[in-house]
Amino acid sequence: MIAAVSLVIFALLLSSLGARWLRGAAWTRRAPGLGILTWQALTASVVLSVVLAGIALAMPKLPGSSSLAVLMRACVDGLRAQYGTPAGAALSIAGGLLAAVIFIRVTCCVLASLVTMRRDRQAQRQHLMMASRLHPLLGVQVVDHGKPAVYCVPGKDGTVVFTSAALLALDDNQIRMVIAHERAHLSGRHDLVLALAGALRRALPFVGSMKVARDEMGQLVEMRADDVAMRLGDRISIAKALVHLAEGPIPSGALGAGGAALARLTRIAEPPRPIGAAERLLGVGAALLMLIGPFAIAVEPAFAAAAMHYCPLLPAS
Repeated sequence: MIAAVSLVIFALLLSSLGARWLRGAAWTRRAPGLGILTWQALTASVVLSVVLAGIALAMPKLPGSSSLAVLMRACVDGLRAQYGTPAGAALSIAGGLLAAVIFIRVTCCVLASLVTMRRDRQAQRQHLMMASRLHPLLGVQVVDHGKPAVYCVPGKDGTVVFTSAALLALDDNQIRMVIAHERAHLSGRHDLVLALAGALRRALPFVGSMKVARDEMGQLVEMRADDVAMRLGDRISIAKALVHLAEGPIPSGALGAGGAALARLTRIAEPPRPIGAAERLLGVGAALLMLIGPFAIAVEPAFAAAAMHYCPLLPAS
């Protein structure tokens, strides 16, 4: 019971204080890749905490033992005590249902998101086969369209797509930087990052941190790709390219170069100070703690019982 309550409290703290801290942390903009990792750790930890809380309610607290016979006997005794009263049985069933419902819902939403992403990607590829042509020098697909737009279609053979208007609107340096931006999306598998974040938001719409996480990661993946593009040229060039592409159409299932223009333009105009080694270590440590936390809380009662010699680790002679 203590473990279940602790896990719920841990999930609530992560969803409220943790998400608020992470959303306001300037270092996520300075190191967007690390920011994405930390947001993923937070959302995964919230889900794990709730599922493990349900399991902790359904299963009795078991003492640690090195003897299988002692452990099995303790398990049977614990289950009898847990389900021996109406209140204990009701609590255990509620916990089991909670864990099962959350796990099944999250799994179904993730699978549905991946299926939708795959379907949209296949539709885009079929469209490109019929309506696009390969640019012989740039190695990108070109679609005739009156508005400038650049996007990529992720997958095993990721494709970068330019509209004909984009080729006319951008100069050679901007084209090179925008291609680097899109290829950063492809190599970073940002489509999977956003698909999983969107699936968790749909699975747990009552958890506000899931929506915040999806919105934040949507901006961070673009900032991460901007950082890659800026290695190839000056800030003014990429800023002008974003302005040209800001209102270009982006098909479903694709990632475009023109989203979140205002926040990105501000960041490009005033580049943040690079994150230091100590700050990076703290960020990685925070992500690891968030992932390890639910498991540590779930198993702590068993270790505490063993340490207090409620049940010896070695069977009595």
